[in-house]
Amino acid sequence: HNMKFLDAVLARIAPYDCLVYDQEGALICEDCIPSLGTPIPSRCFRCQALTTNFKVCKSCRTSVAIGHAWMRYVYRDYAKALIKEFKFNGKRGAAKEIAQLMARHVPTNANYVLVHIPTATSRVRERGYDHAKLLAAALANETGLKHRSLLVRTSRQRQLGLGRAERLR
Repeated sequence: HNMKFLDAVLARIAPYDCLVYDQEGALICEDCIPSLGTPIPSRCFRCQALTTNFKVCKSCRTSVAIGHAWMRYVYRDYAKALIKEFKFNGKRGAAKEIAQLMARHVPTNANYVLVHIPTATSRVRERGYDHAKLLAAALANETGLKHRSLLVRTSRQRQLGLGRAERLR
């Protein structure tokens, strides 16, 4: 709770500058949301085949244990810059901004529970926060969904820079 208070105070004292127009207030201001790119149509996250409601297609479902993966923007340009600021440049307050964007497009079934994938402990120590947990909590706050920490990392190794085989292992 102290960190939420501190973040709120910092947002008032030293607000972020918009990534697009360099104006004070938010990393992505409301007018700049179209700069994040064209919204992605409903498709399978693995093979990109068009599906309904962001379902994983039948052929990919045999090798993936999830049914849906909701996406909004391609990870490039300003969308990538926003995530980079949040994950790597210590902009914790971006969790709320990203959650507000996500809340417009994720389903909010009362039976759904948000579960984040824990960040490597070395990265949490480096950053001072678990960005995935912070984002899931902010999204829960925006949507009214429950957020639970149900997963544990079995490895301390971070995945940034690893190849596909190493990530899968």
